[in-house]
Amino acid sequence: MKKLPLILLLISLQSNAQTFRATVCDSLSKQALPSASVRVKNTNLGTTTNADGRFSLLLKKSAYQFIISYIGYTSKVIEGVAMPDTIFLSEDNRLNEVVVMPDSALRVLLKNAYKNISKNYPQQPNFLTGFYREVNESVDSSRFNYFSESMLKIYKPPYTLAGSEHQGQVQVLKTRKVMHPNYEKQGAKFYGGPYAAIRYDEVLKRSDFINPKFYKKYDYELEKITSFDGKPVYVIAFSYRDSVFNGKIYIDKTDLAYIKFETYKQQNKKELTLTRLDRTEKVIFDKKDDVWYLKYCKGMTKFKSEKEYFNLSVEYVTTSITQDSIKSFTYDQEFNLFDIIARQETKISDDFFKEYNSVLDQTQDLKNQLDLAFNLNTIDSLKNINTDTNKQINFSKPTAKKSRSQANPFTKILSHLNVGLSLTYVPIQSDNYTFSAAVNDVFSDTWRISTTTKSSNLPLLLHGSWSYRLNKRWLLLYAKAKSFKNLSNTSVDFNNIGIAYHFVLNRAKRPIIVEPSIKYTNMRYGVSFGKIENPMRGVEVDDVKLNTKSIIAGIYQKTEGIKLGVSTSIYARKTMKLYLNLDYLYPITTSKPYFQLRETDRFFKASKVVNLDVNDRRVKIQDVNTLPLPKINDNFWIGFTWQRGL
Repeated sequence: MKKLPLILLLISLQSNAQTFRATVCDSLSKQALPSASVRVKNTNLGTTTNADGRFSLLLKKSAYQFIISYIGYTSKVIEGVAMPDTIFLSEDNRLNEVVVMPDSALRVLLKNAYKNISKNYPQQPNFLTGFYREVNESVDSSRFNYFSESMLKIYKPPYTLAGSEHQGQVQVLKTRKVMHPNYEKQGAKFYGGPYAAIRYDEVLKRSDFINPKFYKKYDYELEKITSFDGKPVYVIAFSYRDSVFNGKIYIDKTDLAYIKFETYKQQNKKELTLTRLDRTEKVIFDKKDDVWYLKYCKGMTKFKSEKEYFNLSVEYVTTSITQDSIKSFTYDQEFNLFDIIARQETKISDDFFKEYNSVLDQTQDLKNQLDLAFNLNTIDSLKNINTDTNKQINFSKPTAKKSRSQANPFTKILSHLNVGLSLTYVPIQSDNYTFSAAVNDVFSDTWRISTTTKSSNLPLLLHGSWSYRLNKRWLLLYAKAKSFKNLSNTSVDFNNIGIAYHFVLNRAKRPIIVEPSIKYTNMRYGVSFGKIENPMRGVEVDDVKLNTKSIIAGIYQKTEGIKLGVSTSIYARKTMKLYLNLDYLYPITTSKPYFQLRETDRFFKASKVVNLDVNDRRVKIQDVNTLPLPKINDNFWIGFTWQRGL
C-alpha cells in the first residue's frame, strides 16, 4: 500500500449526533496536509488528518469551533455550522527563515527545553483514548500481509523521572483485523504494538538526543524558525556521530516545549531470521490547558526476511483525554507487552466501531485498501472472507459460511503454542565405580559388558519444552529430556506434564513474568553400558523380539513424583524470552534397580524394551547387592529455558 490512511476520531455515539468532516490542504499547491491537528475548542476532543488530509468528527451538536493547525502554517478557526469540504491553510512565511545560532547557545536552548518538561507535560497519570492501526506490507508484491485496527485506552504515566521508567498500560477496547491468505508468518507479527503511544514518546522516555547527559554524542544545528498556532517554533536537526541516526526536534519558542519529533535510524541488526534495515518515527504533541499531551505517533520499520522485504508500520492518534479518577488497569484488563494484536480474533463488519464513530469514512478507507491489495473492482461487505483456489479474497453478502480464520483452527492452535530449549541441572550423584555384567541364555554367546562412572559427572540435560496457552492465565506444559550418551555414562531422562499459572510482577517498570507450576514427572536414571552389537537380529526375550542391529543395555531406577516449580523471566522486546526455572521434586514412588535391554532409538516408532530383575538368572551383575547406582542427591532442580512463540 502506497498510502496508509489513518482512521480519525472514534467517540461514543450519541443521539442527534452530527458528523463533521473536511480535507485540509495547502492553499498554493492544493496538496493534502497529513497529520494536521484538529481540535474542538474548549473540549478535550480532537484528532489529526489522515494520509489524504481528511478528518472526521462525530459530535452531539453543531455549535462547535474547530482549530486547524499545522507546523509552518497559519492556523484557522472554523465554525462547525459552516464547515467547508476543503480547508486551505497558508504558509506562515514571516518566521520561515534560516537563522544562525552559536553551538553553545543552541545547547543552552536544548537544556532549557529539557528542564521545562516538568512544567510543560503532565506530572500526574492520565488516560488517553485513541485509535491504533498496525499494517504489515510486502514491498516486493505491493500488497499487505495483514492490518489490524483498534480502539485503545492508554494509562499514560506522569512525565517525571520515575514515570520515564514506567512501561505504561494499554487496554484494547475493540479490535479487528484482515489477513491476506498468502500471508507469510516469518517476522510479520509485532509484539506489543499498541504500546507505541508510550514507546515512541521521546519526552516521556527521556531519549538520549534530548537528554543533556548525552549531548556530546550528537551534532545539533538550528535549521530555521517556523510557526505553530501563531507562535514561533525552533526546528533543530540532530545526528548521532557514530551511526546513521538523525532527525529533527521542534521546540515551541514561547513554552520551550517539544511539540514534534522526526527520527530516522538505519540498522543492520539480525533478530532470528529477520534483518531490520531502517526505521522512521514521527511524534506530535498538542496543547490543552497549558499542558502538552501526545497527539499522534507513527513508526515504520523495513525488514528483510529470508523470502522478501516488508514494511511494518504502526499509527496511533489520541481522540480524548481523561485527567480525573486515574487508576491503573488490572492484569485481566490490560493488553500485555508480549501479546500480538494481529492474533486477536474478531469479526469484520461495516458498523464494527459504531459506538465510537460513524465509521463512514473509516469503512471506506478500509475498503479502498483491500481493493488496492487484491485488485478487486467492488467490495460489497467485509463481513465474510472466503478464499478460492486462486488464493484471491472474495467479499460477498453475509452467508452461513465460516470465515477463513474460523475455518482453520490449526492456525489458531499454533498461535497459542510456545516451544523452548532448556538446560537443566539434575542433582544426580555418581561414584567412581566400574559396573560389570554378563548376559547368559539370551544370545548365542554370553555378553560381558562393563562401564565406569565418575563422581565428577556434571548432570546437565539439554531438552525440549512446550507450552500451550489456554487463556491469559493458564498454560499446559510438557517437557522431554534425555542425557547425552557421548558425554557421560550416567544416564538420566524424564518426562514432565502439568499446568502453570501466568502473571506479571513489577508491571509499572520492568515487567517480570512469573509462572508457578505443578507437574507430574516420570524420571529414569542409572548407568548405561552404551550400544552393544546384536548379531542375532530377531532375538526374543520374554516374548519381546529385539530386531535392531544394536541394543542398549543399562541398570536403572525409576522415580515418579510431583514437581512444584516456578519460572521467571524479565520482559524483553523480542520474540524469544529466557526463563529461569526452579523446581522441587516430591517423590511418590521409586522402583527397585532393574537391568534393561532396549532397541536403539527409532524415528516415529517406539523402541521395544525388556526389563529384567537385577537378580534374574540370565543376568549376572558384579556386587549386585551393594551397587552404588547414581541417585537423586537433592530435590531442588534449576535450569534455563529459551522460549519462542510460534
